[in-house]
Amino acid sequence: MDEDKKQPTDETPQDDPAAEPKTTETKTPDGPPDTWEAIYKSDRFKQLLKGRKDAEDKLAEIEAAAQKAEEERLEQKEEWKQLAEQRGEALADAERKLAEVSLNALRQKVAREAGLPDALAMRLQGTTEEELTQDAQALAKLIPQKEGGLPPTPKGKKGEPIPDEEKRKRAYRSRL
Repeated sequence: MDEDKKQPTDETPQDDPAAEPKTTETKTPDGPPDTWEAIYKSDRFKQLLKGRKDAEDKLAEIEAAAQKAEEERLEQKEEWKQLAEQRGEALADAERKLAEVSLNALRQKVAREAGLPDALAMRLQGTTEEELTQDAQALAKLIPQKEGGLPPTPKGKKGEPIPDEEKRKRAYRSRL
């Protein structure tokens, strides 16, 4: 330490040249404190410690807010994921129903083209028009075809057509 910074204290006798004067180190007006003890006790050091503690507290708050924001983001992402899954399921269901309706319409068309009754259209097997056409043609071969014209006239016991008056009597009896 510099000799010019040392000052005699009240404890040191000024007349005794043999005794070394005890000096206390003090803060120089223009510079920083001279000892660690003086540094720890200085107002500037206390301000720096307080500033550091405030910064650490602020950092902890920011990290907590960032963690909370990340959790919320993940939560929202999970909600979007669930919503997307629900929409995907609804879309798949709608597409399945559309495919079913389209297939039924195709069955009706192929059955009419093959001359099958509408009741048999739903029995056609296949998913493409070609498969349905082949099945309709095979089924049409098994069903006896009617020849054009009116439906057959009911016959009597001997195979003769029933007269109109007889038809009325039978109709009257069937209602009873």
